Formats: sequence, C-alpha cells, structure tokens
Amino acid sequence: SQATIKNLLDALVELVTNSDDSYRRLESEGLSPGGSIFVYVQRKQGGAVPCIVVQDEAEGMTLDRILAILEFGADSSGFTSGRNLRGLFGKGLKEAIFALGSGQIESVQNGEISAVSLWRDETSRVYRWRVEKDQQPSHEPNGTKISIMVSHPGITSPTWNNLREQFQTHFALRDICSTRSVELTLHDARIRNAQRVQYIPPTAEQVLAKDLQVRTFDEIHLEVNESEEPLFYSRNNPCSIAGIVVKTEQIPLDNHAFGFENDEAAHYFSGTLEMPAIADMLRNGDLSLLSPSRAGIDWRNANANALQNAIRDQLRPLIDRKRRELESGRRTATRETFRRKLQDLCDLLNQLAEEELEDNPAFGRQIRLEGLAIRPDVGYARPSEPRNFSIYLPRNMAKSNNNPRISISIEEIQGNVRPSSTSVTLAPQQSNPEILAGRFSMEGAGFGDSCTIYVQWEDERDIAEFHVREPGHRDPRDTPIRNRGLFRDIHFDDQTAAPTQRVSFNNGNITIFLNFPTVRNYLGPGGDGMDTPLGSLMCAEMVAESFSREVARRRIESGAIIPAQGGEIDAYNGQLNALSEKCLRPIHMALVQLAPSSS
Repeated sequence: SQATIKNLLDALVELVTNSDDSYRRLESEGLSPGGSIFVYVQRKQGGAVPCIVVQDEAEGMTLDRILAILEFGADSSGFTSGRNLRGLFGKGLKEAIFALGSGQIESVQNGEISAVSLWRDETSRVYRWRVEKDQQPSHEPNGTKISIMVSHPGITSPTWNNLREQFQTHFALRDICSTRSVELTLHDARIRNAQRVQYIPPTAEQVLAKDLQVRTFDEIHLEVNESEEPLFYSRNNPCSIAGIVVKTEQIPLDNHAFGFENDEAAHYFSGTLEMPAIADMLRNGDLSLLSPSRAGIDWRNANANALQNAIRDQLRPLIDRKRRELESGRRTATRETFRRKLQDLCDLLNQLAEEELEDNPAFGRQIRLEGLAIRPDVGYARPSEPRNFSIYLPRNMAKSNNNPRISISIEEIQGNVRPSSTSVTLAPQQSNPEILAGRFSMEGAGFGDSCTIYVQWEDERDIAEFHVREPGHRDPRDTPIRNRGLFRDIHFDDQTAAPTQRVSFNNGNITIFLNFPTVRNYLGPGGDGMDTPLGSLMCAEMVAESFSREVARRRIESGAIIPAQGGEIDAYNGQLNALSEKCLRPIHMALVQLAPSSS
C-alpha cells in the first residue's frame, strides 16, 4: 500500500477517481450525468492531518461489492470488462486507507446501508476489517463515504490553498476538474472553508496532431500545444503542467517529458498521447508497461523505451525551434578573458563526464556489437576508490548461452591494483536484451598505480587501462575534446526577467540566469564578477550543480543504475551527491579565484 500511496495527495487522487468512476458507470447505463464529490481534509497547524473524508452521491455499493474490493486483485472498477475506467486490478481504495492508517467504508445503495471498518492489528501486525452495518434499511440517497483516520507519521498536508492548487493541476484530475460534469469540492474542515476545484487549461496553440505506429502499438495519437508563457514543470511532480499526458481510453496514466525534463524550451509545450493498446494489454493481464508501484509507465521497458524515442523524435523539432527563439534575444556576450576560462572548463566537464559515462551505452561511442567489448577503454579513480568497468557481448554470439562467463586478468601492473573478481557472468541488458552485459570494478592503493585489463571469452578478447589519479587531471598527451563532448558552452542570460531556476542545461549549453535572486548579487552581464572570490565560487557551484544533475540523470535513465522498487528519487539523489563530491574539487580548482591573504 505504501509503495502505491506515498503521500496525502496520492490517496486523495485515488479516492476521487474511484468516485468519478462510479459516476461514469451510471452514465454508461444511460442515467443522468453529473453529481458531486466532496473532499474534507482536517489539517492542524504544522500540517498534521488527523482525518480525511471523500464522499460522493453516485451508485453506492452493496456489502458484497465492498468485501470484493478488499480482496487484492479484484477488478472492482470494471476495467477488465471493457468499461472506460481507471481501475487496474483493484487499485486505490484499500491501499489509500492502509497506507495512511485506518478507516471506514460506508455506502448506500437502493435503500440499504453497508459499512466496513479497516485497521491494523498491532499485535499480529496484519490488517483486518469488520462489518459494522450489513445492508441495513436507510433513507439516505445512494453514494459512498470513505473516512480515513491518519496515523502514519509521514503523512502531512500543505496549506489549504496549496492543496487546492495541487488538486486542480494533478494530471489525473484535470479532466474531472475541467471537462467532466462532476463537481469536485474541497473542504477545509478546520476553518469550514470550501471551494470548487476547477482546472483552467493554459492558453495555447496546437502545433502538432499526428497518428503514429510504434512496435506493437498500432494506434497512437499525439497532440502537442505550445503556450506563450513557460509552464510549470518539475521532474517527478504529477502537478507539472508542461509535459505530455499519456492516456489509454481517456484514462490518464502518466505525465512525461520524454527526455526534455531539463530543457527550458520544452516547458512551453503540453499535450496528450492517446494509446488504446495499453488498455488492451492490461485487460489481457500484461502489466509490463506499468511501473512496479503502479505510479505510471515503466519507461525502462523495451516497448516503452521505443515509444519514448519515437515521441522524442516528434518533439525535438518543436523544442529546437523554441530554443532558438529564446536564445536569439538572450545571449549576452561573454568577456574574452572569461570566455577562454569557460571553454577550458567545458573541456574539464567533458573529461569528467567521459569518465563517468563512457561505459554507459547511452553516451559517447556505440558499443562494438561485432565482438566482446569492455568500457571504458581507460578508467580512472582516486586511491582506494572502486572504478566500475562494463563488459558487453552481442547476444547472437553467445548462441544458446545467455549467461557466458568472462575471464578477467591484469598485466603491466604498476603499484598495488586489484580487480573485484577474476570473472564476470553476463546477462541480458534491461534496456537492450540483445546485448549481454556484466560489471566488475578495479581499485588501486595510491596515485600512479595502473594496469592493463584483459577480458576474454572463447576466442574473443578486449583490452582496457586503469589508472589511479585525481579526476579531471588529463595527461598532456591526451587529445583535446573541445566541441565534441556533452558540454559545449557556458553562457550568461540577463534577459529572462523572472527565471524559475538559477542554472539550466539544454542541448550542450549551461545557462546561468543572472536575474535569479541569489545570483544577481555576485555575477553580472558577460560574466562580470567571475574574477572575484564570491563570484567565481557562485559560478563554480552552479556549473557543478548543472553537471551533476545531467550526468546523474543519464546514469539513471540508461539503466547503468537500477533503482530499487519505489526508490527512483533516492537513487537519483544518491548519484547527485556522489557526483557532486567528485566534481566539486576539480571545478573549484579550475574556476575559483581565492581572496588574497591579508599581510
């Protein structure tokens, strides 16, 4: 339950969509559309939430129907029977109650009221329920009331206005709050305040409407709208307005930016992607497209990844054109003394990125599919710091052996170096099952330690180098990588009046927004202030932040790091912190101007 329902908004969204489904069932039977959904939130000072209530005036439920919902895997919504509903194998109601604490389901249908209480038995540490009312006579109208007593210490509520804003912008509720005839009302039980929740779509022009076909998805319809002003977007935030809402039979499943999350130009676009095939897959029991926590699409799935690439190809020309429009009047000429230093810094960033991503199939050179390959060709690490290497083999070369064992040996040893293992067993790669992959690590004791690594399987062999040194310290004999790396330029923007972030990375460019409140005090147009201790420090911190965010994102999305179920955000933050620790020192050394010591 807590993997599915992570916060108060998740629970409220599930309960509201369940109520709306009940109204939809009435409409599908030819009854009058419309009705009300009442949401009551009791919020104490500081955000504690003792109780929430969601109530509707829809079809109601019998006791048998309530008990069926409490059975995991029950098709309580009617989704698998072909109706246009959101339920995916009984998701929502019981999970919302159990994730938050305990509660009661009370429902009236055709003059009979039923009620069931749910709670956690602290002695046996299992969840139980008890029938409180068994279809007793009632004069109340049809409808269902869900009351939850919140006992989970991590469940809190934002202020009432913020909660209302989240409600009306959540991608799963926008249709209910804008086009449906159902009236959704949010009540603040503490101050007895109530307002209707309505979503007003941003003013936008449709710039793309296209039917596509990708792999097993026969019918895909993509619509994209462009707004005059940038739309709110935050990664993993379901209330983001920018992005493409993925739907099946008009049921919202996900809101996705298709790889353009950090691109400011992409935040001017919103739209929908309608895919009826997903509903058919779910009805046939194929849940592979859903994330383990049922929080959206699992974009690491091979079919979903192919879909993501196809949609990205459709969005890229629109976003590139918007980016050119934005940059045409923004770029401020950087002083030449700073320009040379920033170009050198880009070289350093590309070297650091290459060290972190060269063994990553999504970066740099393509994996050599014609034979056994080890990546990176040259790996670096600090003393006593493990450095990962990856081994790849085309699956067709392994024939029927999907788990070949690759031997590892080292030669030309300088100092004290050692591999984590003398062999690695390969397995099909999650992002590309046609490639077998495995990992091992190297470690050295002191600066200057090195070795040559040999990997071998049958007659296939490949070679790599390992060196212990400070990251970012390039050998003078190495080839410069200017203009061919991930990071191509760093420039300053003094035209955006109210930027939403202090630094961004788009299409190879790091942009520092000079009008961001904490930036304007230290840096000016053209990089003025970079030659001062505080200005250079501020610049270094922002460059390191942009570098770490982009590299961490690429490592997660490529599958180089496989997060635990429900732990995607923790995995990303872990990568972010590790990268910051590695890159801050060399970036500071390259950019920060130390204050002169006092005599």
